[in-house]
Amino acid sequence: MDFIRNYALNIPVVLASNKSISVNILFKVLGEAVEALSNDFDVEIIDSHHKMKKDSPSGTSNRIREIIA
Repeated sequence: MDFIRNYALNIPVVLASNKSISVNILFKVLGEAVEALSNDFDVEIIDSHHKMKKDSPSGTSNRIREIIA
């Protein structure tokens, strides 16, 4: 990650777990839901893919976990 930060000092860098507009709206709404709800909820994230997927869990599910945590 440090090498990306170093590049970003000299060139524009976009770092995103998912560039889909709908997924980024999901991230925003999820953040608002987390703020509105109490801590009385348990959350389970299921990230289902084919067994050859290289980045498992996916960057999208990792970002969802970060928002909820």
